[in-house]
Amino acid sequence: MLATVNGTVDSTLEDVIEERQGEKEDKTRPDTVDTKENRVDVLVGLHENGAHLSRDSIKAVIDMFIAGTGTLASALNWGMSELMRNPRVMTKLQGEIRKAFHGKAANLPYIRLFIKEPLLVPRESIDVCEVNGYTIPARSRIVYWDNPEEFKPKRFEGNMVDFTGSNYEFLPFRAGRRMCPGIAYGLPVLEMALVQLLYHFDWSLPKSVMEVDMEEEPGLGARRKTPLLLCANPFVILLLYQAILLSALAVAVLQIVKLAVVSRGKKQAAAAAPTPPGPWRLPVIGSMHHLAGKLAHRALRDLAAVHGPLMMLQLGETPLVVVSSREVAREVLRTHDANFATRPRLLAGEVVLYGGADILFSPSGEYWRKLRQLCAAEVLGPKRVLSFRHIREQEMASRVERIRAVGPLVPVDVSALLYDMAISIVSCACFGKKQRNADEYLSAIKTGISLASGFKIPDLFPTWRTVLAAVTGMRRALENVHRIVDSTLEEVIEERRGVARECKGRLGVEDNEENLVDVLIQLHEQGGHLSRNSIKSVIFDMFTAGTGTLASSLNWGMSELMRNPRVMTKLQGEIREVFHGKATVGEGDIQVSNLPYLRLFIKETLRLHPPVPLLVPRESIDMCEVNGYTIPARSRIVVNAWAIGRDPKYWDDPEEFKPERFESNKVDFAGSSYEYLPFGAGRRICPGITYALPVLEIALVQLLYHFNWSLPKGVTEVDMEEEPGLGARRMTPLLLCATPFVVPSHSPQLTTLATMDELLYRALLLSVLAVALLQIIKAFLIFIRAKPAAAPLPPGPWRLPVIGSMHHLAGKLAHRALRDLAAAHGPLMMLRLGETPLVVASSREMAREVLRTHDANFATRPRLLAGEVVLYGGADILFSPSGEYWRRLRQLCAAEVLGPKRMASQVEEIRAAGPSTPVDLTAMFSFLVINNVSHACFGSKHRNAKKFLSAVKTGVTLASGFKIPDLFPTWRKVLAAVTGMRRALEDIHRVVDSTLEEVIEERRCTREDKARCGMVGTEENLVDVLIGLHEQGGCLSRNSIKSVIFDMFTAGTGTLSSTLSWGMSELMRSPKVMSKLQGEIREAFHGKTTVGEEDIQVSRLPYLGFFIKETLRLHPPVPLLVPRESIDTCEIKGYMIPARSRIIVNAWSIGRDPRYWDDAEEFKPERFEKNMVDFTGSCYEYLPFGAGRRMCPGVAYGLPILEMALVQLLYHFDWSLPEGVVDVDMEESSGLGARRKTPLLLCATPFVVPSFGDKVCL
Repeated sequence: MLATVNGTVDSTLEDVIEERQGEKEDKTRPDTVDTKENRVDVLVGLHENGAHLSRDSIKAVIDMFIAGTGTLASALNWGMSELMRNPRVMTKLQGEIRKAFHGKAANLPYIRLFIKEPLLVPRESIDVCEVNGYTIPARSRIVYWDNPEEFKPKRFEGNMVDFTGSNYEFLPFRAGRRMCPGIAYGLPVLEMALVQLLYHFDWSLPKSVMEVDMEEEPGLGARRKTPLLLCANPFVILLLYQAILLSALAVAVLQIVKLAVVSRGKKQAAAAAPTPPGPWRLPVIGSMHHLAGKLAHRALRDLAAVHGPLMMLQLGETPLVVVSSREVAREVLRTHDANFATRPRLLAGEVVLYGGADILFSPSGEYWRKLRQLCAAEVLGPKRVLSFRHIREQEMASRVERIRAVGPLVPVDVSALLYDMAISIVSCACFGKKQRNADEYLSAIKTGISLASGFKIPDLFPTWRTVLAAVTGMRRALENVHRIVDSTLEEVIEERRGVARECKGRLGVEDNEENLVDVLIQLHEQGGHLSRNSIKSVIFDMFTAGTGTLASSLNWGMSELMRNPRVMTKLQGEIREVFHGKATVGEGDIQVSNLPYLRLFIKETLRLHPPVPLLVPRESIDMCEVNGYTIPARSRIVVNAWAIGRDPKYWDDPEEFKPERFESNKVDFAGSSYEYLPFGAGRRICPGITYALPVLEIALVQLLYHFNWSLPKGVTEVDMEEEPGLGARRMTPLLLCATPFVVPSHSPQLTTLATMDELLYRALLLSVLAVALLQIIKAFLIFIRAKPAAAPLPPGPWRLPVIGSMHHLAGKLAHRALRDLAAAHGPLMMLRLGETPLVVASSREMAREVLRTHDANFATRPRLLAGEVVLYGGADILFSPSGEYWRRLRQLCAAEVLGPKRMASQVEEIRAAGPSTPVDLTAMFSFLVINNVSHACFGSKHRNAKKFLSAVKTGVTLASGFKIPDLFPTWRKVLAAVTGMRRALEDIHRVVDSTLEEVIEERRCTREDKARCGMVGTEENLVDVLIGLHEQGGCLSRNSIKSVIFDMFTAGTGTLSSTLSWGMSELMRSPKVMSKLQGEIREAFHGKTTVGEEDIQVSRLPYLGFFIKETLRLHPPVPLLVPRESIDTCEIKGYMIPARSRIIVNAWSIGRDPRYWDDAEEFKPERFEKNMVDFTGSCYEYLPFGAGRRMCPGVAYGLPILEMALVQLLYHFDWSLPEGVVDVDMEESSGLGARRKTPLLLCATPFVVPSFGDKVCL
């Protein structure tokens, strides 16, 4: 190993020296400018000048700098650790650094006292010598430790010891001839790092961490065993404080002068009426202190209770008039609406929105009126809103599936889900798709909204706005927001203009996917006052008003429902009664339905939680009188809609959530009822009501129709605390558990067909009765014509008429139920499922008979409806009947398609979650495997990937062979139509076929382009391989290509992720196995920061192999191997198996049979040390991948992914159960795959890879 390391280091240093010598030669040319020399240049120069410095010496000297990585990092790590354990030292050292400010070492005496190095590098004695009367043998290793237990930098204040090695009680860099020569290099690095870290940040331990772990790692360097994780709070630089203070003092002086002038003017001309009353003021800041640290709408409500419903505060220079009653609101929003119809000039509107070119910030005038009329008619009109209905339906359906996938036990972050939904709807409506830089754009919008509140210092001192905007950094922040928003929207506009031009260029082709940007571009090109900047401003308004406010209203609505079970029951009852029996509910269904209580609920939610509690500020154009008080010109006006909506003068029990109050109260959203103003009123009423209400309705209907909601375990009450800010959103995310609601049917026996209406139920019932009668007649005829059999049929459980043995499996896990039946009826038994005889093999001996002795007779597959409809009559490997086509296709795929591929690592994603946040490994494994298969098949993620994968998932569930039409082949067509199974499969086929056709065409074009460039064979994916084979001729048709790809997704996704989930589950239940497996992996790859598939292939990891085998023994990917069918009648162990019987082998039961396995239910990988069973299907007690002709061909593809995933997870992380969880839930879900019923949530603590050059981890 050392020889390998030496060779690597030597070759690297040789490359460096050669490179620097080459650059040095280039510098001798006249036209070359000299650059700064580095240390290698200096050493090379000395070597060339004839100094006593060979090439090996240069490399050895460079080695010295290796000492400057791990040791320095370790010293900084321990230094920061000691600071966190000694707050007094931290305070003193930070105080010195921040006082000195410039950070020069000469001005920082305490930092010199603080810096230490605790470990000495060993020396070795050359000859025998005597020290203190003791003999020291030759070649003895000598170390000197000075390890004081207490951390006291102060001890060095009067002590003149230093780093030079002359003080033998203090030897961090040693002394004598072997003293470390890198002191001059190390000390500045330590000083600089500490000064930067302590000057710019205040440090604290993460939440719930009480103490710093000071355990050392074994090894020469005595480094920290665990990473040092700290939270850093930026320290605002003192100079900035001083600048702000000076600015504030200057403003104060100027304000006093200004006030004196104004007051003199006031004395000369007395006002016709007094200004509204208000709270007491301070010089300069006025009434700002009354709002400091409080929620503005609540603070203003409390002040209004003292000073009246019309009051005036002075915020800096700005007079703020606050309206807090219905009567005064009517005065402002109706009587004097024209005077209060403009907006104040805010810095955010000027910088971000092109001087206020949008609807929200634009001042009252001709431009604003025309822009508003245009948007009301063309952008937010009923027709336009209706055109985006499909977007709302798709996005909400997607969220329903996402919630359903989480399961009932894992809390759903409803807040994040609703915000994501609102953003997706607006993005699709505006852009037609999600932009590639969407995250940056949305972050900029969020920042812009927070800076546009009107309560920022520069906006409250308009006289000094320019200075204060620069000093506070607000202008710079807004310019950054503007740059991101402007560039993103420019890209979108150019892209959509290009699409429009392309469509016009094609004769008779129109763009059917018109979005809001397209509409605005058309209006711009038709002339008028809609400039390019206006387009961008309107889109910005759509995002600001259409995302956070909608998501917030839905959040509060769901919160109120959780606090009011009576309302929840009543609302869910109304929704489920109206849409009774429907599998999906669309916006069209909602519009034509009578849902009065839903509308009352939305009104009540918006009464208690208006989207903007203080309506967007207005400004008085001229001086006017309201309620006997003078409102000066250019006063800022806010209406406290939140306070009015909770005023007991207008509402009974105003703090209670009672939707029923609106049954007799005819208030609406139109702004004509001034006690209810969620969207405002007058000229400046929110124009987006028609856009918002459909989103609120469809979101609530979908969430409450499809799920029953509950609080997470241990949570007894909903936290209703509000977040500071104008939006008054929830302070904490709303976490709820969602249990899918099973849509009730009219007959308990037909719950799986709950999506059908009354007529369809009757048709189905008649069909079942008809089938039952025909089955009885058929059975009777067979009975009277039957000849005595040469051998008896296998035994089996008792049967019922028509359905046969189906009742024995109902509501149970099939592999477990069949194991229990086999215990009573023997290892070879026969059940009758409808018309279909099902033979079950449950022992090694019977499996050998089926899979080897009679393999040829059982090599075909039963004809299933899913194979016929979805897969072109069974043109794939899985469903294809035995024959020449299947044999050639299997040989071709085994040779060309199913070689192992590299797995994409998810290590960084887990690392980012942190050690305290549980990682959903089930979801992560599913994503990882789907990604792997997608890249192997397509080369990249396809744009229709979600729809395709959803179709594949549904197809797998319908291809089990246990569906009613597949169990009654005589009546299959009738039952497939009646049950809707054929229609569902045809939908799947359409999605799969169109997606794969697109992929094939795309890859064909790419192959043709490569052929023209002479790049054939480069960067090929699976589709490329199949296309190449198709073009060479043979049995591979276009349908075969699509069928093989479908098989790759069905067999290569769920099974692999399920195996990984069960493997990690068993590890968490078996600490001994975990310890042994991690030990093997970490020893094999000791010191490596990354581990690749090549490393695994060349390494010896026997225990990993045993572990995978044991996982697959207890948890085979398909517990009941994919069904086969007998071609002819045959005899097995004295029993006759009729032709066309369906055969399954219970691999799960055989793998747990105590006749073949000691302690069969225990997880013992060691059992495979002497047991030479493998995956080839030659050992019939171990059949995770089957055996014989129909054995799974993807073993070579699956095993490398399993190995790679396990090595990465166990090498890089230590795993533990989340806090409060004491045991791993091992319950299986129903279905042929026997996957985990609940997600596997584990906490991952990053494992620090030991190396010679760790980076500082803070």
